Amino acid sequence: MIALFTGSRLNAVITLQYGDIIQKDGVDCIQFIKNHPLKQLKTEASERIVPIPEQLLNMGFVQFVQKQKQKLKKTDSDFIFSKCQTKNGTYNGKFVGRGVLKFITEIGIKGSTDKKLDFHSFRNNASIKLQGAGITQSYINDIVGWEGENTMLKSYSKHTVLQIKQQVDKLKYDFLQPHFNKWTEIMKKL
Repeated sequence: MIALFTGSRLNAVITLQYGDIIQKDGVDCIQFIKNHPLKQLKTEASERIVPIPEQLLNMGFVQFVQKQKQKLKKTDSDFIFSKCQTKNGTYNGKFVGRGVLKFITEIGIKGSTDKKLDFHSFRNNASIKLQGAGITQSYINDIVGWEGENTMLKSYSKHTVLQIKQQVDKLKYDFLQPHFNKWTEIMKKL
């Protein structure tokens, strides 16, 4: 769900720590930062703070993370997706990769015409949906973590968290509402 709404790469998602779910300027956000040796971010633009879209908030995402943190007696520095940790302490996407194709197929996420369906399909789908929602490229760059193609987009498009929140909330997956309802119930029970 995080990748579907933020377009984040696999490693950025599976190495999120409990302390990466934050509030900034009164807005619930996910911070993607390289503050641990296991965290790998592809570019400088990949390090960013993304407001959590309303649809994901409505599913109880923040409450779920907080509840799991308390239930499992975790700290801010603990990783949220500990099942992705190998016996030697590294992180890899094999755990995620096993079920992702079935999940992508189930919810109807599309890959680009020249690529197979995989975790990167979430990133591809998020960028397409953001464009379809009429969001300008500079905001898409801030949400997805792209550097931009020209100097103006790389250097001068500094948006506030509140401005990005207004844009990211335009990202809607209404066709997934039956799945969202199911996941909301699952998160409440965990």
